[in-house]
Amino acid sequence: MPARDYPPSAVPWPQAIGWSRAELCAYLAAAADPASWALPTRCPPWTVADLTAHLAATFRRFADQLAKAREGNLDAPFPPGHLSIENLRAVRQFRSDPLRELAGQAGRFLGSLNAAEERIGHQRGPITVGLQVMFGLAELTVHHDDLAHATGSSYRPAGDIVAALADMYGTVFGMPAGPDPWACLLNASGR
Repeated sequence: MPARDYPPSAVPWPQAIGWSRAELCAYLAAAADPASWALPTRCPPWTVADLTAHLAATFRRFADQLAKAREGNLDAPFPPGHLSIENLRAVRQFRSDPLRELAGQAGRFLGSLNAAEERIGHQRGPITVGLQVMFGLAELTVHHDDLAHATGSSYRPAGDIVAALADMYGTVFGMPAGPDPWACLLNASGR
């Protein structure tokens, strides 16, 4: 996925920032019960606590990459095709309170955004910050459903968020939305 300009519909700005903040709050509230932290998730070998650590590490990487980009460094954080390896490594080495760290790192990233067109380093080449926000929004919503599944329920974000994510995935990856775009997004992510 080389750097390129995506149509505005692929990155609804600044709505994506507000949606991300709302989804972050919803995830944090759902993950707040310590009784759920040891539950296994659909992301083996991760528990709910590990899933939250993954999100915290992901948003730390986003914030760090943005800081590096502003210093002129658009290098990839890791090689293409190594996302799963990096995710497993980051969770294995995670040593903080996952809820506090997720709130802090996501807040750090979302609070430092200026323009959707700004570039940020990504494992497949520089992308726009707006697209990185959409990837973060997808992480929050899909993993919220993983958390809900671990506790015996399900999660579905608001319709405008689902529509925006489906449009982004259709534009960037050519993924068809199908009759239920949320079900298609979950299926495409291996759920």
